[in-house]
Amino acid sequence: MFDVIIVGAGPAGTTAALYAYRLGLNCILLDKAVFPRDKICGDALSGKSVRIMRELNLLDDIEKLDGSGINRITFGSPSNKQFDIHLQGTKNKDQITKGFVIPREIFDNYMFEKADAVVETRQGFSVKDLIIENDHVIGVIGKTKNGDEEEIRAPITMGCDGCNSIVARKLGLYEMDMENTSVAVRCYYEGVKGLTDQIELHYVKEVNPGYFWLFPAGEGRANIGIGLSKSDMKKEKRTLRQIMDDVTQPEYFRERFSDAKQLERPVALKTLHQRSAADERALRELKEEVQKCLELTHPNIIRIYDLAEPEGEDSFISMEYVSGEDLHEKLKQHPEGRFSWKNIEPYALSLCDAL
Repeated sequence: MFDVIIVGAGPAGTTAALYAYRLGLNCILLDKAVFPRDKICGDALSGKSVRIMRELNLLDDIEKLDGSGINRITFGSPSNKQFDIHLQGTKNKDQITKGFVIPREIFDNYMFEKADAVVETRQGFSVKDLIIENDHVIGVIGKTKNGDEEEIRAPITMGCDGCNSIVARKLGLYEMDMENTSVAVRCYYEGVKGLTDQIELHYVKEVNPGYFWLFPAGEGRANIGIGLSKSDMKKEKRTLRQIMDDVTQPEYFRERFSDAKQLERPVALKTLHQRSAADERALRELKEEVQKCLELTHPNIIRIYDLAEPEGEDSFISMEYVSGEDLHEKLKQHPEGRFSWKNIEPYALSLCDAL
Protein backbone atom coordinates (compact mmCIF):
# COMPACT_ATOMS: atom_id res chain seq x y z
CA MET A 1 0.00 0.00 0.00
CA PHE A 2 1.19 3.49 -0.81
CA ASP A 3 1.42 6.44 1.56
CA VAL A 4 0.48 8.98 -1.11
CA ILE A 5 -1.21 8.91 -4.51
CA ILE A 6 -0.32 11.89 -6.70
CA VAL A 7 -2.68 12.47 -9.63
CA GLY A 8 -1.01 14.48 -12.38
CA ALA A 9 2.68 14.32 -13.33
CA GLY A 10 3.20 17.89 -14.50
CA PRO A 11 5.56 20.19 -12.56
CA ALA A 12 3.26 20.25 -9.49
CA GLY A 13 2.94 16.46 -9.32
CA THR A 14 6.59 15.67 -9.97
CA THR A 15 7.71 18.27 -7.43
CA ALA A 16 5.32 16.79 -4.85
CA ALA A 17 6.72 13.33 -5.60
CA LEU A 18 10.32 14.49 -5.08
CA TYR A 19 9.44 16.11 -1.75
CA ALA A 20 7.51 12.99 -0.69
CA TYR A 21 10.57 10.88 -1.46
CA ARG A 22 12.71 13.23 0.66
CA LEU A 23 10.32 12.63 3.55
CA GLY A 24 10.58 8.87 3.17
CA LEU A 25 7.00 8.44 1.90
CA ASN A 26 6.08 5.65 -0.47
CA CYS A 27 4.15 7.37 -3.25
CA ILE A 28 2.84 6.63 -6.73
CA LEU A 29 2.63 9.25 -9.47
CA LEU A 30 -0.15 8.93 -12.06
CA ASP A 31 -0.72 10.71 -15.37
CA LYS A 32 -3.06 10.10 -18.31
CA ALA A 33 -0.36 11.24 -20.76
CA VAL A 34 2.78 9.45 -21.90
CA PHE A 35 5.93 11.56 -21.61
CA PRO A 36 7.36 13.52 -23.30
CA ARG A 37 4.29 15.58 -24.15
CA ASP A 38 3.74 19.25 -24.89
CA LYS A 39 1.64 21.78 -22.97
CA ILE A 40 0.42 25.15 -24.25
CA CYS A 41 2.30 27.58 -22.03
CA GLY A 42 4.62 30.57 -22.05
CA ASP A 43 7.37 28.18 -20.87
CA ALA A 44 8.84 30.66 -18.35
CA LEU A 45 9.72 29.35 -14.89
CA SER A 46 8.37 31.66 -12.20
CA GLY A 47 10.61 32.98 -9.43
CA LYS A 48 8.98 30.58 -7.00
CA SER A 49 9.65 27.67 -9.38
CA VAL A 50 13.33 28.58 -9.63
CA ARG A 51 13.59 28.72 -5.83
CA ILE A 52 12.01 25.26 -5.59
CA MET A 53 14.45 23.91 -8.19
CA ARG A 54 17.28 25.32 -6.08
CA GLU A 55 15.86 23.70 -2.94
CA LEU A 56 15.65 20.34 -4.74
CA ASN A 57 19.27 20.73 -5.97
CA LEU A 58 18.15 20.69 -9.61
CA LEU A 59 19.35 24.11 -10.79
CA ASP A 60 22.60 22.82 -12.28
CA ASP A 61 20.62 20.41 -14.47
CA ILE A 62 18.03 23.06 -15.36
CA GLU A 63 20.79 25.33 -16.72
CA LYS A 64 21.83 22.57 -19.15
CA LEU A 65 18.34 21.99 -20.63
CA ASP A 66 17.51 23.42 -24.06
CA GLY A 67 16.04 26.84 -23.44
CA SER A 68 17.10 30.37 -22.53
CA GLY A 69 18.60 31.97 -19.45
CA ILE A 70 16.81 35.16 -18.39
CA ASN A 71 18.50 38.15 -16.76
CA ARG A 72 15.78 40.79 -17.04
CA ILE A 73 12.05 41.30 -17.46
CA THR A 74 10.75 43.96 -19.84
CA PHE A 75 7.34 45.53 -19.27
CA GLY A 76 5.63 47.57 -22.00
CA SER A 77 2.69 49.98 -21.68
CA PRO A 78 -0.21 50.74 -24.09
CA SER A 79 1.73 53.84 -25.17
CA ASN A 80 4.72 51.58 -26.05
CA LYS A 81 6.91 52.88 -23.25
CA GLN A 82 8.87 50.19 -21.47
CA PHE A 83 11.21 49.53 -18.56
CA ASP A 84 13.40 46.62 -17.44
CA ILE A 85 13.69 44.83 -14.14
CA HIS A 86 17.16 43.29 -13.80
CA LEU A 87 17.39 40.07 -11.84
CA GLN A 88 21.11 40.27 -11.11
CA GLY A 89 22.50 42.57 -8.45
CA THR A 90 19.69 42.18 -5.93
CA LYS A 91 20.74 42.10 -2.29
CA ASN A 92 17.67 40.11 -1.25
CA LYS A 93 18.77 36.49 -0.88
CA ASP A 94 15.20 35.27 -1.39
CA GLN A 95 15.05 36.80 -4.86
CA ILE A 96 16.28 34.85 -7.87
CA THR A 97 19.22 36.23 -9.86
CA LYS A 98 18.49 34.29 -13.04
CA GLY A 99 15.36 32.99 -14.71
CA PHE A 100 14.68 30.40 -17.39
CA VAL A 101 12.42 29.79 -20.37
CA ILE A 102 12.33 26.07 -21.17
CA PRO A 103 9.72 24.51 -23.49
CA ARG A 104 7.29 22.46 -21.41
CA GLU A 105 7.89 19.34 -23.49
CA ILE A 106 11.53 19.45 -22.33
CA PHE A 107 11.08 20.71 -18.76
CA ASP A 108 8.13 18.49 -17.84
CA ASN A 109 9.86 15.42 -19.25
CA TYR A 110 13.01 16.20 -17.26
CA MET A 111 10.99 16.54 -14.06
CA PHE A 112 9.10 13.33 -14.80
CA GLU A 113 12.35 11.43 -15.30
CA LYS A 114 13.70 12.75 -11.98
CA ALA A 115 10.54 11.58 -10.19
CA ASP A 116 10.44 8.29 -12.09
CA ALA A 117 13.94 7.50 -10.81
CA VAL A 118 12.83 7.53 -7.14
CA VAL A 119 9.08 6.79 -6.99
CA GLU A 120 6.67 4.45 -8.76
CA THR A 121 4.99 6.03 -11.78
CA ARG A 122 2.17 5.13 -14.16
CA GLN A 123 1.95 6.80 -17.55
CA GLY A 124 -1.22 6.47 -19.59
CA PHE A 125 -3.25 5.93 -16.40
CA SER A 126 -6.51 7.90 -16.49
CA VAL A 127 -8.17 8.45 -13.11
CA LYS A 128 -11.95 8.07 -13.43
CA ASP A 129 -13.17 8.27 -9.82
CA LEU A 130 -12.20 8.45 -6.17
CA ILE A 131 -12.67 5.70 -3.60
CA ILE A 132 -14.43 7.22 -0.60
CA GLU A 133 -15.17 5.40 2.66
CA ASN A 134 -16.53 7.06 5.82
CA ASP A 135 -16.20 10.48 4.19
CA HIS A 136 -12.49 9.92 3.57
CA VAL A 137 -10.72 9.57 0.23
CA ILE A 138 -8.79 6.31 0.41
CA GLY A 139 -7.77 5.87 -3.22
CA VAL A 140 -8.59 6.19 -6.90
CA ILE A 141 -10.14 4.12 -9.66
CA GLY A 142 -8.68 4.47 -13.12
CA LYS A 143 -7.95 2.85 -16.43
CA THR A 144 -4.57 1.79 -17.71
CA LYS A 145 -3.44 2.57 -21.25
CA ASN A 146 -4.62 -0.96 -22.13
CA GLY A 147 -8.14 -0.10 -20.96
CA ASP A 148 -8.03 -2.25 -17.80
CA GLU A 149 -9.71 -0.85 -14.69
CA GLU A 150 -7.55 -0.66 -11.59
CA GLU A 151 -7.88 0.53 -7.99
CA ILE A 152 -4.99 2.17 -6.15
CA ARG A 153 -5.29 2.93 -2.44
CA ALA A 154 -3.48 5.27 -0.06
CA PRO A 155 -4.42 7.38 2.98
CA ILE A 156 -3.50 10.58 1.09
CA THR A 157 -4.50 11.52 -2.47
CA MET A 158 -3.10 14.71 -3.99
CA GLY A 159 -4.81 16.36 -6.94
CA CYS A 160 -2.02 17.90 -9.05
CA ASP A 161 -3.96 17.48 -12.28
CA GLY A 162 -4.52 21.04 -13.39
CA CYS A 163 -7.44 23.41 -13.85
CA ASN A 164 -9.87 20.61 -14.81
CA SER A 165 -8.74 18.38 -11.94
CA ILE A 166 -10.72 15.12 -11.73
CA VAL A 167 -9.90 15.05 -8.00
CA ALA A 168 -11.38 18.51 -7.42
CA ARG A 169 -14.46 17.77 -9.54
CA LYS A 170 -15.20 14.47 -7.81
CA LEU A 171 -15.00 16.23 -4.44
CA GLY A 172 -17.31 19.04 -5.57
CA LEU A 173 -14.51 21.59 -5.24
CA TYR A 174 -14.33 22.55 -8.90
CA GLU A 175 -16.00 25.77 -9.94
CA MET A 176 -15.42 27.61 -13.20
CA ASP A 177 -15.05 31.26 -12.22
CA MET A 178 -15.43 33.07 -15.54
CA GLU A 179 -14.23 36.40 -14.10
CA ASN A 180 -10.91 34.80 -13.14
CA THR A 181 -10.44 32.41 -16.06
CA SER A 182 -8.11 33.29 -18.91
CA VAL A 183 -7.66 32.09 -22.47
CA ALA A 184 -4.48 32.30 -24.52
CA VAL A 185 -2.89 31.41 -27.82
CA ARG A 186 0.77 30.52 -28.23
CA CYS A 187 2.97 30.01 -31.27
CA TYR A 188 6.68 29.23 -31.62
CA TYR A 189 8.56 31.49 -34.05
CA GLU A 190 12.09 31.78 -35.34
CA GLY A 191 13.71 35.00 -36.48
CA VAL A 192 12.03 37.39 -34.02
CA LYS A 193 14.44 40.30 -33.59
CA GLY A 194 15.64 41.83 -30.34
CA LEU A 195 15.20 38.84 -28.02
CA THR A 196 18.36 38.05 -26.04
CA ASP A 197 18.30 37.50 -22.29
CA GLN A 198 14.89 39.03 -21.48
CA ILE A 199 11.26 38.03 -21.31
CA GLU A 200 8.80 40.71 -22.41
CA LEU A 201 5.25 41.44 -21.26
CA HIS A 202 3.46 44.15 -23.22
CA TYR A 203 0.09 45.57 -22.20
CA VAL A 204 -0.81 46.84 -25.66
CA LYS A 205 -4.01 48.53 -26.78
CA GLU A 206 -4.73 45.80 -29.36
CA VAL A 207 -5.30 43.30 -26.55
CA ASN A 208 -6.45 45.51 -23.69
CA PRO A 209 -7.32 44.23 -21.12
CA GLY A 210 -4.78 41.47 -21.61
CA TYR A 211 -1.13 41.14 -22.53
CA PHE A 212 1.26 40.12 -25.29
CA TRP A 213 4.32 38.07 -24.41
CA LEU A 214 7.64 37.51 -26.18
CA PHE A 215 9.93 34.91 -24.58
CA PRO A 216 13.18 33.54 -26.03
CA ALA A 217 12.96 29.73 -26.02
CA GLY A 218 16.49 28.73 -27.08
CA GLU A 219 18.07 27.76 -30.40
CA GLY A 220 16.76 30.91 -32.11
CA ARG A 221 13.15 30.15 -31.21
CA ALA A 222 10.70 32.48 -29.51
CA ASN A 223 7.52 31.67 -27.60
CA ILE A 224 5.00 34.33 -28.66
CA GLY A 225 1.47 34.60 -27.31
CA ILE A 226 -1.42 36.64 -26.02
CA GLY A 227 -3.64 36.17 -22.99
CA LEU A 228 -6.85 37.77 -21.82
CA SER A 229 -9.79 36.94 -19.59
CA LYS A 230 -12.42 34.53 -20.87
CA SER A 231 -15.20 37.01 -20.12
CA ASP A 232 -13.49 39.70 -22.23
CA MET A 233 -12.83 37.21 -25.01
CA LYS A 234 -16.55 36.45 -25.23
CA LYS A 235 -17.16 40.12 -26.06
CA GLU A 236 -14.55 40.07 -28.83
CA LYS A 237 -15.53 39.83 -32.49
CA ARG A 238 -11.96 38.79 -33.32
CA THR A 239 -10.54 35.32 -32.81
CA LEU A 240 -7.42 34.85 -30.70
CA ARG A 241 -5.48 34.26 -33.90
CA GLN A 242 -6.74 37.53 -35.40
CA ILE A 243 -5.81 39.40 -32.22
CA MET A 244 -2.31 37.92 -32.44
CA ASP A 245 -2.00 39.16 -36.03
CA ASP A 246 -3.26 42.62 -34.98
CA VAL A 247 -0.60 42.83 -32.26
CA THR A 248 2.38 41.86 -34.44
CA GLN A 249 1.54 44.17 -37.39
CA PRO A 250 1.61 47.70 -35.85
CA GLU A 251 4.76 49.74 -36.45
CA TYR A 252 6.11 49.16 -32.94
CA PHE A 253 6.45 45.38 -33.48
CA ARG A 254 6.37 45.07 -37.28
CA GLU A 255 10.13 45.34 -37.77
CA ARG A 256 10.80 42.75 -35.08
CA PHE A 257 8.56 40.27 -36.93
CA SER A 258 9.61 41.23 -40.49
CA ASP A 259 11.80 38.12 -40.91
CA ALA A 260 9.96 35.92 -38.40
CA LYS A 261 8.63 32.52 -39.38
CA GLN A 262 5.98 30.53 -37.55
CA LEU A 263 7.20 27.09 -36.52
CA GLU A 264 3.76 25.72 -35.70
CA ARG A 265 0.73 25.09 -37.85
CA PRO A 266 -2.22 27.24 -36.73
CA VAL A 267 -5.30 25.10 -36.16
CA ALA A 268 -8.98 25.72 -35.49
CA LEU A 269 -10.73 23.85 -32.69
CA LYS A 270 -14.42 22.99 -32.85
CA THR A 271 -15.82 21.83 -29.51
CA LEU A 272 -18.59 19.25 -29.47
CA HIS A 273 -21.95 19.94 -27.91
CA GLN A 274 -22.19 18.08 -24.60
CA ARG A 275 -25.19 16.09 -25.87
CA SER A 276 -23.17 14.85 -28.83
CA ALA A 277 -20.16 14.04 -26.69
CA ALA A 278 -22.35 12.04 -24.27
CA ASP A 279 -24.04 10.03 -27.05
CA GLU A 280 -21.76 7.00 -27.53
CA ARG A 281 -23.26 6.09 -30.91
CA ALA A 282 -22.99 9.64 -32.26
CA LEU A 283 -19.42 9.91 -30.97
CA ARG A 284 -18.48 6.58 -32.58
CA GLU A 285 -19.95 7.66 -35.92
CA LEU A 286 -18.16 11.00 -35.68
CA LYS A 287 -14.85 9.21 -35.07
CA GLU A 288 -15.45 7.14 -38.21
CA GLU A 289 -16.16 10.30 -40.22
CA VAL A 290 -13.03 11.97 -38.89
CA GLN A 291 -10.98 8.94 -39.95
CA LYS A 292 -12.42 9.19 -43.47
CA CYS A 293 -11.77 12.94 -43.60
CA LEU A 294 -8.10 12.36 -42.79
CA GLU A 295 -7.77 10.81 -46.26
CA LEU A 296 -9.26 13.82 -48.08
CA THR A 297 -6.88 16.31 -49.67
CA HIS A 298 -8.18 19.11 -51.88
CA PRO A 299 -7.50 22.88 -51.96
CA ASN A 300 -11.21 23.58 -51.37
CA ILE A 301 -11.64 21.18 -48.44
CA ILE A 302 -10.66 22.09 -44.91
CA ARG A 303 -8.22 19.50 -43.58
CA ILE A 304 -9.37 17.59 -40.51
CA TYR A 305 -6.49 16.63 -38.21
CA ASP A 306 -7.91 14.81 -35.20
CA LEU A 307 -10.73 14.22 -32.72
CA ALA A 308 -9.53 14.73 -29.15
CA GLU A 309 -11.26 13.61 -25.97
CA PRO A 310 -9.23 15.14 -23.11
CA GLU A 311 -10.14 13.87 -19.65
CA GLY A 312 -12.45 16.28 -17.83
CA GLU A 313 -12.71 18.68 -20.77
CA ASP A 314 -14.95 19.17 -23.80
CA SER A 315 -14.13 16.92 -26.76
CA PHE A 316 -13.05 18.82 -29.85
CA ILE A 317 -12.08 18.42 -33.49
CA SER A 318 -8.86 20.05 -34.66
CA MET A 319 -8.83 21.23 -38.25
CA GLU A 320 -7.03 23.53 -40.67
CA TYR A 321 -7.33 27.20 -39.71
CA VAL A 322 -8.43 29.58 -42.48
CA SER A 323 -8.59 33.30 -41.78
CA GLY A 324 -11.43 35.35 -43.26
CA GLU A 325 -15.13 36.18 -43.09
CA ASP A 326 -17.79 33.50 -42.81
CA LEU A 327 -20.94 33.49 -44.95
CA HIS A 328 -23.01 34.91 -42.11
CA GLU A 329 -20.79 38.03 -42.01
CA LYS A 330 -20.84 38.35 -45.80
CA LEU A 331 -24.64 38.09 -45.84
CA LYS A 332 -24.83 41.17 -43.61
CA GLN A 333 -23.32 43.16 -46.50
CA HIS A 334 -26.45 42.47 -48.59
CA PRO A 335 -29.46 44.58 -47.44
CA GLU A 336 -31.94 42.25 -49.15
CA GLY A 337 -30.76 39.44 -46.88
CA ARG A 338 -29.80 37.02 -49.64
CA PHE A 339 -27.03 36.37 -52.14
CA SER A 340 -27.45 36.83 -55.88
CA TRP A 341 -26.16 34.07 -58.14
CA LYS A 342 -23.28 36.37 -59.11
CA ASN A 343 -22.29 36.55 -55.44
CA ILE A 344 -22.62 32.86 -54.74
CA GLU A 345 -21.33 31.41 -58.03
CA PRO A 346 -17.60 31.22 -57.11
CA TYR A 347 -18.41 29.48 -53.83
CA ALA A 348 -20.81 27.03 -55.49
CA LEU A 349 -18.30 26.15 -58.21
CA SER A 350 -15.54 25.67 -55.64
CA LEU A 351 -17.81 23.40 -53.62
CA CYS A 352 -18.75 21.36 -56.72
CA ASP A 353 -15.07 21.03 -57.63
CA ALA A 354 -14.29 19.71 -54.15
CA LEU A 355 -17.22 17.26 -54.24
